[in-house]
Amino acid sequence: MAFTLQSIHDSYSNEEISDNLQSLYKSRFLSKINHSIFSIPVTDILYFSFEDHNTVIITKSYRTFVIDYSLENLVSFLNPKHFFRINRKVILHIESIKKMNLLSKSRIEIVLNNNEKQIVSRSKTSAFKTWLEY
Repeated sequence: MAFTLQSIHDSYSNEEISDNLQSLYKSRFLSKINHSIFSIPVTDILYFSFEDHNTVIITKSYRTFVIDYSLENLVSFLNPKHFFRINRKVILHIESIKKMNLLSKSRIEIVLNNNEKQIVSRSKTSAFKTWLEY
């Protein structure tokens, strides 16, 4: 029996499909600091960054947590509707964007909620603009 997207859509409600897709993505990450383990909900994350040979989470309260994932691996665990890898060092949450400045046709500077500035790489600019529209 062959399945098509239409047959799946006919068998399940949009809400059921959405819930199942959401379950593919992580809802939280764990970070160990000394003898404590912190659980960081994805909804509290502003962005992920690669700094000093570590992948870190920056939260909405501007706390920093080290995690054991590469940015490359993280992309597959994050909902692409909410997160975008803007360059080789940063994956940001759409709600972390305070404003954007056009530096040129192919360069965008993002000002984050904490007033930190990040540059979208030239190779990601077109995809980033498309992502913002969804």
